[in-house]
Amino acid sequence: MIARKYPRIVAVIQARMGSTRLPGKVLRPVAGKPLLWHIVHRLKASRLIEEIAIATTVNPLDEAIVEFGAAHGVAVIRGPEDDVLARFAMAAEQLDADIIVRVSSDAPFLDARFIDHLVTSMMAQGGDYVLMEDGAPCAHEGVDPLTRRAL
Repeated sequence: MIARKYPRIVAVIQARMGSTRLPGKVLRPVAGKPLLWHIVHRLKASRLIEEIAIATTVNPLDEAIVEFGAAHGVAVIRGPEDDVLARFAMAAEQLDADIIVRVSSDAPFLDARFIDHLVTSMMAQGGDYVLMEDGAPCAHEGVDPLTRRAL
């Protein structure tokens, strides 16, 4: 492992084509671009995130997500269909992430500055996870920064 001065921060988008409510939603067009494109584009505006990856399943339906990743320079980590936590752990390991920003694939209106604020606050307080106070309005719905050890 390489010694670093700062933690390595990686955004991991959880995405799969087999959604029960709206199958294929992650690649459906929104304003002429796939939903995943909008999420990746917004995450690229972060000053802290070093790499963006997609955690998907080994289901053959998710080959389309692998193709999206290859076309847009985004790493794709594949794991068990029934274990999203395992997919995140695999992504953290393979990408050597100290901090993972978990991103839902149905949250295209991310604010990269707010994500940076959440991550900075978590690091400043020595925390492992950002949790909104119970009942508080959640401005970062679909985004959860956490440390690798919290996985």
